[in-house]
Amino acid sequence: MTPLFPLGQVVVTLKIAGASREDEKFHAEVLRCIKRHQSGDFSEMKYAEDVAANQDAIKNGGRILSTFNTSKGVIWIITEQDRSATTVLFPEEY
Repeated sequence: MTPLFPLGQVVVTLKIAGASREDEKFHAEVLRCIKRHQSGDFSEMKYAEDVAANQDAIKNGGRILSTFNTSKGVIWIITEQDRSATTVLFPEEY
């Protein structure tokens, strides 16, 4: 997987961190999802227009949001417009 954009500082919420500490499988899933996010693999997004918006954001700047299904439920990965940070969180934490 070829990285398409910088992630900046990668941070996780307390709930993601706790779940990762408790479950190695989930921790590995999160790491895989971050790589997929950075390589432009948005295959689990529900709407084609969301994927198109991400592709545009990669080319022209903008926030990038990915959605992934994991063993602990759906996670979101958000890279800020200025590429200073990427956050991993559960949707209910947004």
